[in-house]
Amino acid sequence: MLKVLLVVSTIFLIQGCASLGPDLPSAQEMVSPQAGEANLIISTGALETNLSFSTYLILYREDDDSVVDAYINLDYPFKSHFTSHYGQLYYLQLQPGKYCYKFGSGNPYFTITENVTGCTTIDEGSVTYGGEIFITGGYIQVNDQFTRDMERLKIVETSVDKRIFNINK
Repeated sequence: MLKVLLVVSTIFLIQGCASLGPDLPSAQEMVSPQAGEANLIISTGALETNLSFSTYLILYREDDDSVVDAYINLDYPFKSHFTSHYGQLYYLQLQPGKYCYKFGSGNPYFTITENVTGCTTIDEGSVTYGGEIFITGGYIQVNDQFTRDMERLKIVETSVDKRIFNINK
């Protein structure tokens, strides 16, 4: 009986982990930054998910290296916002400034030794689209999926600044 309970509990835990994904606010909320803040919209993507060696994005302010408290997943099997590939849309409320990214490993026994980085600037009171950060076979691409992502979010494109993250190797 104890074995059955353990197996059933494990299955429920695994299913729960694989069904999580970021909830998104309404389009109106995304294009209406709070006073003194700015909003950043990015999407992530991967051709396939990776449970054991997942990769996540670490977003930080360039001026003081403070890390944004957000888990931005690239390829862990959370719920996808897309049907054509695995990926998610992220909406972040931030202080204005220049933000950069680097990557981290979801596996504590795996270390990324050569990190790709990139930056973009967001202005106070603005809504900025930073692009799609896509991983495939261990390679990172930053793509302009502005039209697709704005349609998915039901946002009028003219209300968003398009400032795609640059990529530095």
